Amino acid sequence: DNVLTLNADPPLVNGLSWTFYQKSCPQLESIVKKRIDFYLKQDITQAAGLLRLHFHDCFVQGCDGSVLLDGSASGPSEQGASPNLSLRKKAFEIINDIKSRVDKACSVVVSCADVTALAAKESVRAAGGPQYRVPLGRRDSLKFATQN
Repeated sequence: DNVLTLNADPPLVNGLSWTFYQKSCPQLESIVKKRIDFYLKQDITQAAGLLRLHFHDCFVQGCDGSVLLDGSASGPSEQGASPNLSLRKKAFEIINDIKSRVDKACSVVVSCADVTALAAKESVRAAGGPQYRVPLGRRDSLKFATQN
């Protein structure tokens, strides 16, 4: 088994922590890993879709989960923005499934942005890429990036 592990942790951004959910949701990473393994055993190409979804979430105004927001009368959805039209619908479904399972298992709210970041990390691992740690504690946006 040829596994590359990145040993150097990136510097932490204010508000993020390596242990953010350690006490409030210790099973978070395990839930994400199990669901990613489940989905990628069915279709390994979903790894690319999940990584791309995470990239598109982070690109505009930081990793805030806003790409997951549905449109409303108050504003258009980021999903409908032209750069995001090619994002895989299945990637959104996978994130929604994982988030639902995390919400049932944990006593605290785990941000969609953190779930998306962990799903991307586990997708890279499951596809044979490097393993790396992800600091957690991101806050979800309540506004679409298309409103800014």
